[in-house]
Amino acid sequence: MNKDKNTNEMLIILKELYQYKVLTIAILISVGSVFGYIQTISRTNTVTWTLNTIFLGLIPTGLIGILWESLIKKDFLRYVKDELALLLGRQCKPVQLINKFGIADITPNRESLEIYLRTAKHRIWILITHCLSLTALPGVRQSLKDMSSTVEIKILVLNPNSISVELRTEESSRLHGNLKRNIEETCNQVKEEFEEVKEKVKDVEIRFYDPYPRCCMFLVDSQILVSPLVIQKRGNDSVHFLVNEKNSDRKDNILFKQYEEHFNALFERAKKAVFLKIPKCKM
Repeated sequence: MNKDKNTNEMLIILKELYQYKVLTIAILISVGSVFGYIQTISRTNTVTWTLNTIFLGLIPTGLIGILWESLIKKDFLRYVKDELALLLGRQCKPVQLINKFGIADITPNRESLEIYLRTAKHRIWILITHCLSLTALPGVRQSLKDMSSTVEIKILVLNPNSISVELRTEESSRLHGNLKRNIEETCNQVKEEFEEVKEKVKDVEIRFYDPYPRCCMFLVDSQILVSPLVIQKRGNDSVHFLVNEKNSDRKDNILFKQYEEHFNALFERAKKAVFLKIPKCKM
């Protein structure tokens, strides 16, 4: 019985020592190094001098280990854990907000507009100041012509006769020059493009809106490529946000809904300012 009891006590002691293994090792290193240093300090040959130097170096190493395990480690690890959690929280929050509002991408310009338009299966809605984006890039112009036979296309362009044109011209005259003339010329070019294929067109309508433009947008099915309008910056060269109809939780995205409602409201208010309307083809 006593033998078993002693064995159990020894196992408990060893378990405790293992739990504090680093501290135990540090103590053993310190004690052993001190003992070794004392034993070799009076010797003068090369081997004992080398051992003496090693033992002398191990003494502070063991002491540092004792201080780390007994005084520093717990507080240090807690500090690192708290700071790491704070850092990760700061980094994750923007990502969480982006996912919440269904932002799929952010681009510095409209270079990918042609590819984006060609993904349409049901509708293409465009809100722009003038049609330069649709006429200056051959790929975009051809994309709209090709897609017009299969999808609904609605285009809202700033009314060349509205006071908003004068305000926008004052802000960005260096970029747009005569904005009124640019609107009229580019709209006529787009009109000619659609009329060339009017026999195949499903549903195309261009209207003029009056309110001062706040953004440009290209709505394709369940996504919107939107860009805020800024002073002294072309729309083509502005930052664009690609917004999904559903957010990361597969719920309706309020940001998408607001932009879609904005377009619908402007389109409804512009019903008396129709520039081009090609009815749906009769089947």
